[in-house]
Amino acid sequence: MREYVSKLHEQALTEMMRLTSVNEARMQSAIDNYEEDTGNKIDVSAKTMIEAIRRGGIRLVITETPFLRYIFDIAKKIADDIISASWEVLRAPADAGFILCDAPVTVVPVRGTRQVGFHVPGTVTYIPLARGHCLRVTRPYRRLRYRTADLQMVELINQNIAANSDRFIMGPIREELQTIVGRSGCMAPNRIKRAAFFELEKTDDGSLQGFQMNHRTYFYLPNGRTP
Repeated sequence: MREYVSKLHEQALTEMMRLTSVNEARMQSAIDNYEEDTGNKIDVSAKTMIEAIRRGGIRLVITETPFLRYIFDIAKKIADDIISASWEVLRAPADAGFILCDAPVTVVPVRGTRQVGFHVPGTVTYIPLARGHCLRVTRPYRRLRYRTADLQMVELINQNIAANSDRFIMGPIREELQTIVGRSGCMAPNRIKRAAFFELEKTDDGSLQGFQMNHRTYFYLPNGRTP
């Protein structure tokens, strides 16, 4: 998520710099607005600023601030979305358990769709709570219920959690983790970025940028349903 938010800001600010440096009049207007808003004086001409941008003399550095602001802003919305969804607390059988990974939630779309997201119809979101329990979230809201998952269901959920990881998975049994790694194919770092950014249109007066959440590897029950 940090990489996604940082990339989003980098794309936007890079494009803003390009549009601002189209001509001296536009750059001078940006300088005037900055000085008026901040009270700080810029002792560089509009022409010099444009030349610096075009030769790559100005480099953008995105700090952690945009990411942290995003997390705090979206936390309430995500909480409201999850609270208003349907909850199933899955209990693992005595001889099995759920694993953890560096991603706090695992979003699994309905089989056959390329759309990935919490609000996409048919999507199931898994939130491991403990070794013996995992929260299964779906929409729309129905009710809260408890259900004991069978061994196959636990194994498939664990494979989805592992495939959703970026850096590590965690569990108390080494042999179990080795099996999950082998079945999920998460031995090597995922070569597919979670989000892809692309350019749809670009002129001296504006641009249209797009992005999409990329489809990852998912595991389903033999009948094609999400575990």
